[in-house]
Amino acid sequence: MQQHQMDRLAKLNELRSAGALTDAEFEREKSNIFDRRHLNPLGIAALTGGLFLTLIVVGVLTYWMTNDITQRDNAAQKIRKSSVPIRLSVKTSVPDTAAVQRPVSLPDASNKWAGRYQGKTENANATMTIKNRPGGKVFVDLGVGSPRCLGGISFNAVPNGNLISHREPYDAESQQSCKMTLVRNGLRVVVEENECSSFHGFECSFNGTLAKRYASRQIH
Repeated sequence: MQQHQMDRLAKLNELRSAGALTDAEFEREKSNIFDRRHLNPLGIAALTGGLFLTLIVVGVLTYWMTNDITQRDNAAQKIRKSSVPIRLSVKTSVPDTAAVQRPVSLPDASNKWAGRYQGKTENANATMTIKNRPGGKVFVDLGVGSPRCLGGISFNAVPNGNLISHREPYDAESQQSCKMTLVRNGLRVVVEENECSSFHGFECSFNGTLAKRYASRQIH
């Protein structure tokens, strides 16, 4: 194979790779290269001129396509840069707290009294249990004891803040009554009595101070 044949074949391969020649055209031109009858100087010159013209056309087309793609990319970049993101402003309605709030029911005052207490009276040991009752009432059960006496009293009452006041009759026929006064001070309760000896005897007394030992939830 001569050098000019190799050069022509290489150019044909380039044209086919660039899409300027179909496979059929490539094969036809290839057969012409190796056909001795067509290897006269005029034929070679004409073929070479045609190939050169084809290369020029391919080059022009390639330049035009590349330039067009570059221009499109530049235009797309300008559009992206000039576009401003849209921010949506969403207003969240805040409910009027004054309209939504409802009055909160405060715990009953009797809850502060409920519990189990222990302490001493004037001359005896004392225990007292206070339980909640419906309607804001409390049930008070107070007991005292010593080697010389034993007694107790139970009653229902309505606390007035830190004060419980109650009168307990001796019996249905008697006009006398036992007056009990309980004053709460934090976790301590001061107990005072008046005319209550029939509930505990002369050797004992309800007068004294008792301290809370157990909360109401621990009382069964």
